[in-house]
Amino acid sequence: MEHTLKKHAISLCCLVLMFMMAAVRADDLPLPFEAQLQRVIDGDSLQVIKSGGDVMELRLWGIDAPEFGAPWSRKSTAGLKRLLRGQPLLVTPVTFDRYDRLVVEVYAGEINAGLELVEQGLAWVYRRYNNRARYLAAAERAKLSGIGLWSDPAASSTPPWEWRRLNSTAGSDKQGCAESRAPVIGNRRSMIFHHRGCPGFIKVSCRNRVEFESAIQAQDEGFRAARNCTQPH
Repeated sequence: MEHTLKKHAISLCCLVLMFMMAAVRADDLPLPFEAQLQRVIDGDSLQVIKSGGDVMELRLWGIDAPEFGAPWSRKSTAGLKRLLRGQPLLVTPVTFDRYDRLVVEVYAGEINAGLELVEQGLAWVYRRYNNRARYLAAAERAKLSGIGLWSDPAASSTPPWEWRRLNSTAGSDKQGCAESRAPVIGNRRSMIFHHRGCPGFIKVSCRNRVEFESAIQAQDEGFRAARNCTQPH
């Protein structure tokens, strides 16, 4: 009996601790703030400059855009650039992701950037985290209209979460990433690419890794070569 009570007490303490940690994390969320676009990383992530000059990397809440290398990745990225470039932005924090990145809704005037990407068929609703009716309705309209990625069976048949799963099961390197067979790997955070055999090739983290077929393709995407190794070995 005493042993059972101790187990229940420990479980209760753990639950209380979890709720306390969640509350503290929620208190860490900044208030909505104004910013300017610095760089679009892909269709659902970007960097902004706050009024004080601080640069922040943000993840758009509630949507999931095609990953680098997936069909419609470039078009989704370009779509987000069109929405935000040159516009004063209002950033509304929602939560933090597992990488401690701020997850937000971004408004350019009256336009909710994430919702608009879904409306244009340039991103999916990330239903694991988002079941808001207006997002679901926008996705349904885009799908029924056959616009954006919904016009392309190769793109619409594999949502980003499935694409990530399919591309992370063919073996792993020491970081736990899928082993890359690409000749060139870029770092989406630094916008630097590395040839196979270069020191930085295996050092790019899973979430920042972008695979390219050539240096020319990487440069076309806005990446630059690492200075410590510019030629493949």
